[in-house]
Amino acid sequence: MSLSAIKGRLRHAKRHPFDKVYGVDTSNVISAKRIKSVHNLEVTSNVGYVGSQPSVIRRTLDIVPNLGGSVFIDIGCGKGRVCVVATEYSFSRIIGVEYGAALAAVAERNAQIIRKRFAERTAIEIQVGDETCFTPPPGDAPMVIFLYNPFGEMLFEALLAHLERIIRQQARKIFVAYYNPVHFAVFDRSMLFSRLAAERYDLTPEEKAAAIFGDGHESVILYQSVGAPMAPALASASRKAVVTIPDMGAIVEL
Repeated sequence: MSLSAIKGRLRHAKRHPFDKVYGVDTSNVISAKRIKSVHNLEVTSNVGYVGSQPSVIRRTLDIVPNLGGSVFIDIGCGKGRVCVVATEYSFSRIIGVEYGAALAAVAERNAQIIRKRFAERTAIEIQVGDETCFTPPPGDAPMVIFLYNPFGEMLFEALLAHLERIIRQQARKIFVAYYNPVHFAVFDRSMLFSRLAAERYDLTPEEKAAAIFGDGHESVILYQSVGAPMAPALASASRKAVVTIPDMGAIVEL
């Protein structure tokens, strides 16, 4: 798809059915130029904020082993849709990190809505700051890091270095769910992470109707930190990933 076609679709983004179910605001698209970054780097090659598809989030979390009690962290949480889905699971903490103050404010409002409607669920915490060097919560609970291609390769390198420091200093188990894995090579090169799965999921009919790019599927690569304990890699882990639009789109080949 051409860049002009992508921009056309962004202008006609529809409200996602997820928002109707939960009574939140996670739809629409925010361009990268409209998001003021604490990195002082203009991520012109990214699409800015685009919400992840709920069924893809759920199917990815469903294959994370021993998920209960883990800490969930969404890097570049935007309006917080992924964090809302995460409340459906038994995480001990759910944290969204967002460098754009305006987006973080929307995510906080959505978090309050979920907190009032579902008091029994783990509360969502929203943090405004540099996503590449977030402060991990204290303790030794495993962490599940979620990413929807939030920034360019240089910042991915910085994030990876930060995660590797956490592993070395805390011997902490980390899973990384990389949705739309454009810069998958950054994690593939790491000696401290290995692939657990590489999946391409079909969207539900409702999600297809609301999809920004008109695709019927989305791709996710799931990584785990190296070191005991390690879950056996799924058969899909060796699948090839291909960048379809530089800096913006990637798929896992079946």
